[in-house]
Amino acid sequence: PNIRYFNTYVDEELKRAKRLGYPVSLLMMDLERFKAVNDRYGHRNGDLLLLEVGKLLRGQLRKSDICLRYGGDEFLALLPGVDKRTARQTIRRIQALFDEKPLMNIDGNDVLVGISMGVSTFPADGLDPDMLIAIADRDMYGDKLERTDDEERSPQVVPFERRKE
Repeated sequence: PNIRYFNTYVDEELKRAKRLGYPVSLLMMDLERFKAVNDRYGHRNGDLLLLEVGKLLRGQLRKSDICLRYGGDEFLALLPGVDKRTARQTIRRIQALFDEKPLMNIDGNDVLVGISMGVSTFPADGLDPDMLIAIADRDMYGDKLERTDDEERSPQVVPFERRKE
């Protein structure tokens, strides 16, 4: 689905959630190190990587969830009936998949990208799509800063070498 479909769907879903009294969580996602893929391997390979990202995301979401490319290397997902605690579990699961294995191999090089994610939940964080997107976006940037700090704090792993006797 594209953003036009999302805009129509989210309005209908929020009306239904209000009427029936269930939460709806919105995930905002931004790829880490994606620009480097485009710069090093070209935009065609960047597009192929985005397809792999889409497949990975769809594989971690329910059929009733909507997931789409929001723009550039950003994605949105709408999770009807999902509270914030459960949405954060979904975030941890998705980030672990991105962090643990390369999404593709280009010219013999494994391509590893990370993903920063944020969440907002209807009705606690907002009653309209614009507010939910703004809050999830802000939460995502907090996650991005934490993940960047973690990478900078992580010591370089030095391979073990046996001393010669």
